Amino acid sequence: MTTSDAQKVTQPRQATASQKPTPVKQLSVNQLRAQAVAFQKQGKFEAIDCHRQAAQQAPDNEQFRLNCAVALREAKQFEEAKTQINILIAKDETNAGYQWERAMVNLYLGDYEQGWQDYKASWRTDDLPLPPLICPRWQGEALTSIDTLVVIAEQGYGDTIFAARFIKLIKQQNQATNIVLVCKPELHRIFKNLSVNQLITPEQLIELAKNNATQHFTHWVPLMSLLGIFNITHNNPVPPVEIHIPQESKDKFSWIQKRFANRKKIGIVWSGSKTYKDNDKRQGKLEDFLKLAQQQNVQLFSLQKGPAQKEIYTHGAQTLVIDLAEQLKDFADTAAVIEQLDLIIMTDSSVVHLAGSLNKTVIDLLQDKPYWLYGAEGERLGRWYSSVQGYKKDTFVVMSIF
Repeated sequence: MTTSDAQKVTQPRQATASQKPTPVKQLSVNQLRAQAVAFQKQGKFEAIDCHRQAAQQAPDNEQFRLNCAVALREAKQFEEAKTQINILIAKDETNAGYQWERAMVNLYLGDYEQGWQDYKASWRTDDLPLPPLICPRWQGEALTSIDTLVVIAEQGYGDTIFAARFIKLIKQQNQATNIVLVCKPELHRIFKNLSVNQLITPEQLIELAKNNATQHFTHWVPLMSLLGIFNITHNNPVPPVEIHIPQESKDKFSWIQKRFANRKKIGIVWSGSKTYKDNDKRQGKLEDFLKLAQQQNVQLFSLQKGPAQKEIYTHGAQTLVIDLAEQLKDFADTAAVIEQLDLIIMTDSSVVHLAGSLNKTVIDLLQDKPYWLYGAEGERLGRWYSSVQGYKKDTFVVMSIF
């Protein structure tokens, strides 16, 4: 092969006019939308340029502008996202979807006052059904001994464990008030020491309403809204909730310490709930966690629940990790296990809040855009849980802990 032949092979061909990609600004609105979707699936930031151009070409199309705002938020360009949302809200001040989107942006920015004001709109979207109650929503006004406040845990397990710490603030200001907490039954045993008069499930609340047995409930409030009512931010955090671990659960898992007293006991979780829309972004790979088992004097314990638990067997990893899923009947059991371990390494999900509340050392592997509570880069995580260290999932090397 001659030098000129080699140059012909290695030098890229110049695209002809017909082969050159169409500049974004020359695409039609429909082409821009299709291009944006394609870029988003590939995780490319070019999607934002497509959304911007679509919004500029069709300024009265609210869906295009909303798409642009959401894409900007996902890219952590919060100020510009807020600008786009404010344009939409100026045209439609009562739109719950727009207010909810602005709530998320403001919470990331740390503008909690406006964020919690807009958060109220979540109950006017289809995401959160209103509770079957006829009493008014509590706004923080004084309550008396004849009042009964129903606190609704409206979000998932993790948020419920996180926000349960604020219930004691209600009791501190309204000591004689009766408080009923409505949350999923898997949380009831760990909440035994909460300052509430009664714990019921969402299903039990519905049944009470059907039987006209809710007349004594005088107010209701969403649990997460307590942050706004009490003006709580990451700069004035409240200590985590006290987790109750029943003796029954402690006895159930006492074998861990007895059998593995001379080993470093590490708990792992590599996926959150599959129903969480961003779980594909936050979940890790089991094989990365299994590398820990290569170290001497290390024993892995899987706290993984749900469909991902089966990966232990599809990977043939049952000799490397002790699978506890079938023994963990609720969060009290999980807490009893955590108490026996030296360290938890996991992707961000409810167990982080449980372990953090128990002051157990946790390495929390965060997605590129973490949950708003932790800040855009995870910088606020340690304010809520002093024992939890956050690292970006895509850059953290699991073996670096050794």
